[in-house]
Amino acid sequence: MDESIEDWGVGTYVIGCVVVPHFECEELRREVQRRGPFHFNSASLASQLSMLRWIGVAALLPAGYIYRGLYPIGREGARQVCLVRLLRDLRDWDVEELVIERRRSWEDTRDAVTIIHGMHAGSAPPGLCYAWRPKSEAMLRLPDAVAGAIRADRRLGAYQSTLKRIGTVRRIAV
Repeated sequence: MDESIEDWGVGTYVIGCVVVPHFECEELRREVQRRGPFHFNSASLASQLSMLRWIGVAALLPAGYIYRGLYPIGREGARQVCLVRLLRDLRDWDVEELVIERRRSWEDTRDAVTIIHGMHAGSAPPGLCYAWRPKSEAMLRLPDAVAGAIRADRRLGAYQSTLKRIGTVRRIAV
């Protein structure tokens, strides 16, 4: 799970997620590492589209959770709303593990509280294993590409056909 934020205008917060079958994680991690470093905001359009197409070729499930209008709840409030919606989908998709890009400890704690609350309320997968990884974790490049493309597509429209072709699930978080 990774995020992308657009502060101009009313603001938009996007969480990207890519569901990977557990038994394919190590092989896919090696493949992503072979592709080299990637961060959506610094990658070329060709590299961005290539990463998105690779997600489709690998038959993974990309998903994006969008919250528009950051004010008055701010980035963290928007993140928690998106995370709650993501957890419901993870439950419905029988996902057992969630890897989250590490941020500051108090922000990670806030995510943990939301996840634990979701598990207790039955809106998250029961027994979900979740962990934070640094930005250097290769698998985090996948949700970075999805979140970045969804956020950027709102202005540029350059990614819509690729996101659709690879079967991206888009949810408006409310």
